[in-house]
Amino acid sequence: MSLRELGFGLLAGPMVWSAQFMAIYSIQAAGGCAAHLPGVELVMHLISLAAALVVGRAGWLAWRHARALEPGSAELIGPRGCLAQSGVYVSALFLLAIVLGDIPVFVLRPC
Repeated sequence: MSLRELGFGLLAGPMVWSAQFMAIYSIQAAGGCAAHLPGVELVMHLISLAAALVVGRAGWLAWRHARALEPGSAELIGPRGCLAQSGVYVSALFLLAIVLGDIPVFVLRPC
């Protein structure tokens, strides 16, 4: 696995979560309250779903690499192993943040 995939596994979660967070709140402010556009909630759910899929893929790539390392090997505690394990944990954390961030869209009205 390349360092590019390991970097994607580690950094995709925070980057996608921040983009999703800003997109949802921008759409809610502009489309939900100001223009009363129909389908705003659906668009916000689709953005969250796309973000969850990207972060899930990043976590899967990191997990796949972490599983390929042999237990007790020097590579496991080296930079690649650290990036792989950190990528799994960071992706899981931000996947949870994306899912929890979508709950208010279900519960609350846009305006």
